[in-house]
Amino acid sequence: MEADYFVLRLLSITQDIQVEQAEFMPAVEQGRQAFDRRRRDGLDVSTALEGAEAEMVATFTHRLEAATQLRSLLTENFADSSTLSAAAHFGPLLTQLMPLLTADPFRQGSRLADALIIGKIAEYEEQNQITNGV
Repeated sequence: MEADYFVLRLLSITQDIQVEQAEFMPAVEQGRQAFDRRRRDGLDVSTALEGAEAEMVATFTHRLEAATQLRSLLTENFADSSTLSAAAHFGPLLTQLMPLLTADPFRQGSRLADALIIGKIAEYEEQNQITNGV
């Protein structure tokens, strides 16, 4: 039952992010293990679930923040952001740009960092022959 809970909770948290569910499954496994560990420690189900959920979310918060930043950059800088925001492109873009989006200078959202990311997105558009870009 708790395994289903973690998958459903993960899906509800990430529903607006067009990324494959499999990319978040390590977090689900982390939640399951945390729940089992807390139950073995004698915590009641509700407390164990609450703590395990917090631990699960902590394992992918950086990815959620990166996805939010990427979506914001797409919306603000690309005329046809809906094409790039679609699952077919958003997931690969997020995976490709994850090292940049999660690095300290880029997480702080400096204009120079944003410009580099926007350039990488424009390269992606060109490589994938997506029109109506920057």
